[in-house]
Amino acid sequence: MVPATALTSLTLSLYARSATGVTTFIRNHQDALNANGVTVFNTIQVNPSGRLYNLRWNISPLDTVMVDSTKAHERHIGLWEYVWLNGRGKHEIVITIRNLSVVI
Repeated sequence: MVPATALTSLTLSLYARSATGVTTFIRNHQDALNANGVTVFNTIQVNPSGRLYNLRWNISPLDTVMVDSTKAHERHIGLWEYVWLNGRGKHEIVITIRNLSVVI
């Protein structure tokens, strides 16, 4: 884990890809270094279940909007790109969004 003070850049791209290959960006290389709902800590944090982390992303409702409302669910892919003094890296995540067509 890289502490916040060691990072020079952190961006987040969040997108969905259709069955025909069309990519729709929800976030496109958005600054995420302690910005836009993302907090990077300098020390390891522990959540109540004991999981360790040093990055927290508060996912917004706009991050979970269905791009294709005809689907029962779709995948939103998050690509984290980070740079620090001695290198750079990427990390990809997948979030499955479920279409709640009826909310009670």
